[in-house]
Amino acid sequence: MMLNYIDGAVCPICGDGKELILTKKTRIGNGCMYSTCVTCGLVKRNPKLELEIAKDIYKSGYYYDMNYPNKQIVRDYDKNASDRYGSDLAREKFLHNIIDSRKLSILEIGCGVGSFAGLLQSRGHRVLAIEPDPEAAKYASEKYSIEVFNNVYEEVANNLTRYDLVVMLHVFEHLVDPVQFLNEIKLNLVKGGLLFIEVPNILNLSTEFPEWYQGYDATHAYNYSVNSLTNILALGGFRVELKQVGNVLRFVCSEGNYKNNHIEIDHKIYVFFRSQLFICKHYIYYYIKNIVRCILIFLPVSISSYLLKKYRRRKFY
Repeated sequence: MMLNYIDGAVCPICGDGKELILTKKTRIGNGCMYSTCVTCGLVKRNPKLELEIAKDIYKSGYYYDMNYPNKQIVRDYDKNASDRYGSDLAREKFLHNIIDSRKLSILEIGCGVGSFAGLLQSRGHRVLAIEPDPEAAKYASEKYSIEVFNNVYEEVANNLTRYDLVVMLHVFEHLVDPVQFLNEIKLNLVKGGLLFIEVPNILNLSTEFPEWYQGYDATHAYNYSVNSLTNILALGGFRVELKQVGNVLRFVCSEGNYKNNHIEIDHKIYVFFRSQLFICKHYIYYYIKNIVRCILIFLPVSISSYLLKKYRRRKFY
């Protein structure tokens, strides 16, 4: 298999600019490809997603236009989200030791249609949400009676106070400059406050191919593994206190003077095999699975037909 290298944007983790192309196919959107830094393994969108373009995408109906061409489907999104990225109850369970006995002030950035923010508010927490998509923000406010700022975080940050917990569910991978964003988030955390991040796990292969491949979304500026997410958080001054690894990565982080003197590397050969070759493997698996399904469907019919013909012949003679 041929390796295609390109000179890309400077890597925010290691500073290298050489990249290995992983795929030119994206689940949502066209005109871009994904590559991995050959030094540290960070998976990046190429060309780089521009900040103003990203803002326009999220303000102009991201949930409708990008995920759900039929606008009525957004009404079912909060019910179906659990099937894709883990239920809100699973997230609450993950945060159990943090939010069990205390009533917290919580900020959710990019709340979508508000199901998790609504759940937290129903548990007695004080919740404020931010959502740039106007229709999703309206739905979240009406459905769950939560206070929602219909804007991007950068444009309302100065109007926010400090919170015990900041939540970002499938938002961090969309950030064009994650390190700068992390530095800004510190201004909205109380002393000892925590940051809860959930992102797709780009190296996860525990599900079938179509579900895993959804990480290559043209609106993702970066796609993270455990190591690359840990590295980015460290560069932004956060230490991982609690994590859960599976289909998604769930990290709870605290602010600290953590210096990333040692970068956790996703070695280029490792990343290559976990991307290019395993994609081929999953293509093969996907087709074999469907062939087996066809055999299981048609084989009993063929056997039944054969036995019936044999029975009729015996009866005739």
